[in-house]
Amino acid sequence: LGDVYKRQGSFYRQMVDALKATKSSYVPPNYNKIAGPLLETCHKHMEADVQKRDAGGKLSDRFGLTYTSDGWEDTNGLSLINSAYIMANDGGVYIRSVDTSGMTKSAEYTANLMIEDIYDLGPVKLVCVVTDTCATMKKAWSLVEKEFPWITCVPCQTHCPSLLLNDIAKLPEPAQTIKEETLVTGW
Repeated sequence: LGDVYKRQGSFYRQMVDALKATKSSYVPPNYNKIAGPLLETCHKHMEADVQKRDAGGKLSDRFGLTYTSDGWEDTNGLSLINSAYIMANDGGVYIRSVDTSGMTKSAEYTANLMIEDIYDLGPVKLVCVVTDTCATMKKAWSLVEKEFPWITCVPCQTHCPSLLLNDIAKLPEPAQTIKEETLVTGW
């Protein structure tokens, strides 16, 4: 991290410098403030920035939007489904996180969340949906494509090689090499 800190304009450097400059009495915001008003404020600023970059919707009208959705657990084990969109390769924009604790994340449930987001974004602007490749998502794709026949659903291109590499790692020779490597790095 030393080289990262030394780089001029580094976000890491800015963060460390800001932490150094704080008073010892400073109390950082708690989880509820970060996940609530601070996140909401940040989201509004980001949306305003996107509106400036795509004034009048010219880019999204010309190139369309890509919608993405993925499930995960936060640091407290809360089960979430997050959604975002990408505009003309101009960075992703967070839409929302849905607490799915206690819910069955069926194809119908996840497709309904995606369809709701797509209607909020403006379905005619969307051209693509990207998710992981699990069986539930593949079935959800068919439901999204049925609702919006012009939208194409595709697997996340980083998930595919990851899954392939996991399968390769199970073969005897790579598995042995990984086992030996783990011993070395663990030691």
